[in-house]
Amino acid sequence: MKQLILSLFCLFMSSFTSADSISSVIQSHSEKTIAVEWVINSVAYGKKLPRHKAQEYVDIAYEAAWANDLDPKLVLGIIKQESMFNEKARSSYGAVGLMQVVPRWHKKRFKGKSYTNPRANVFAGASYLRELIDKTGSVKKAVKLYSGGARSYHAKVTQHRDSLIAYTEANRFNIYSMN
Repeated sequence: MKQLILSLFCLFMSSFTSADSISSVIQSHSEKTIAVEWVINSVAYGKKLPRHKAQEYVDIAYEAAWANDLDPKLVLGIIKQESMFNEKARSSYGAVGLMQVVPRWHKKRFKGKSYTNPRANVFAGASYLRELIDKTGSVKKAVKLYSGGARSYHAKVTQHRDSLIAYTEANRFNIYSMN
């Protein structure tokens, strides 16, 4: 709630006081709060993700998505598929972090930061996804290429994204009881 009040105050102070701007801040805050719950509930194998970590990952995913003109729910779907929200995840192929970025291919995207740094990793993954979308002209093709061409990858990521959309819709009116 404090974050919402601070966001509204900043909007007023910057003279962006239109009803549309205030409404979009409230909607964004609500969606992100619900996404945090979805992330916490999405972690598998009986592991518990602390709320502050889930909040951090959601905030980063939204920022990276907006910076790269992507759907934040798609970015969160990829994170769920790639690492199940484990920032230390490593694959046998050499992919690391939340979005399982392969360091040997994407060193320039990290700008000297740790490959498992959540912010650097998600921004690198989102930047790469944007590049693939621009190259292929298709989100579906880009998502498939993101995984190296895995057969059912797009379907799984889409299922995660759709799950978050459904979760958001089902919980939109319960948002204030969560805080």
